[in-house]
Amino acid sequence: MIAIEFGSATPKAIAFCSGAGNSALPELAPAGVDTLVTGELREEWFNRAQEEKLNLYLCGHYATEVHAVQALAAELARKFKLPWQFIPTENPL
Repeated sequence: MIAIEFGSATPKAIAFCSGAGNSALPELAPAGVDTLVTGELREEWFNRAQEEKLNLYLCGHYATEVHAVQALAAELARKFKLPWQFIPTENPL
């Protein structure tokens, strides 16, 4: 995990965006969010985080998408009465 902490030590509002959180960054400050947990970001967002006093926690693209994929599979399996299996990999990204 990479922690970029320019915001408060006690965040007021936390957003979560699995995978790449690039599209979420412009929406944070207008929504009153001061902390983002995501998989990865492009380098240019470092300066914006500094300017807007944001905390960014980059936990890995694959690691943050695993939960969303499993939740979707479980919901579809329930709705359509289908079996499913998640096959994890050792992807470090």
